[in-house]
Amino acid sequence: MNTYVNIELRPRAPGVQDEPPGARAALTMLAPPPERATGAAIIVCPGGGYVMHAEHEAEPLAEWLCELGITAFILRYRLHPQHKHPAALDDLARAVRVVRAKAGTWGIDPQRIGTLGFSAGGHLVSMLATLAATEAVAADPELPQSAQPDLQILIYPVINLQSVGGHEWCGEALFGPAPTPELLERFSTHLNVSPQTPPAFLMHAADDSVSCAHSLLYAAALQAHGVPFALHIAERGGHGFGMGQSDPLVSWWPERCAAWLGEHGFAALDHH
Repeated sequence: MNTYVNIELRPRAPGVQDEPPGARAALTMLAPPPERATGAAIIVCPGGGYVMHAEHEAEPLAEWLCELGITAFILRYRLHPQHKHPAALDDLARAVRVVRAKAGTWGIDPQRIGTLGFSAGGHLVSMLATLAATEAVAADPELPQSAQPDLQILIYPVINLQSVGGHEWCGEALFGPAPTPELLERFSTHLNVSPQTPPAFLMHAADDSVSCAHSLLYAAALQAHGVPFALHIAERGGHGFGMGQSDPLVSWWPERCAAWLGEHGFAALDHH
């Protein structure tokens, strides 16, 4: 039986007891058996259009990461309509800093902290990966550690908020009704890639309602800036397939991703 540990992301405000669900971000940790641990960690951001968290993109991923010897964290970031940007981005930045700050306690290498996101969670991961060193990510007075992840895994992500199919809900959930073109451009993450952006693994299906053009744009930007990446496009698979266990057309991606994580020194690959 896997034991999830709740990690306090931020101290509660004094005197606040009952808060509505979703009022606070939640971080949970699942550690691999000590004999299997590689010292790497990955923070998982489930999708859900910034309005919910898709649970099939949460615990199944944490359990798979633990099999690879990786300490897994699930971030249930703050959501629309109670919260607007930059709430989710601040939550992920805080999570990376908390894991880095506690790395010694948890047996984690502070230089091997990755992020993994699905759909809107992929947009969130790509935002932090491209903006961690900019003014878009506020400094944390309590945690001076860097919020920059060491690698990123994007599964059917939203990348371009401007004009590629299947994204309109994302901009409105992030920023509220009728966001300005300037705002949508600022947080279209392929435009923010730099040589400092961490290596990426991308997976998408060509028939996804959230167009695979999102992943193609991001991969092209990574290539242009000399950032290592692996890009996989399945012919069919749709949107929201998670680990893909029920669909042989996409069920191969975790194995490819595990091999990629092995190449980057994150995963132990003797588990078969």
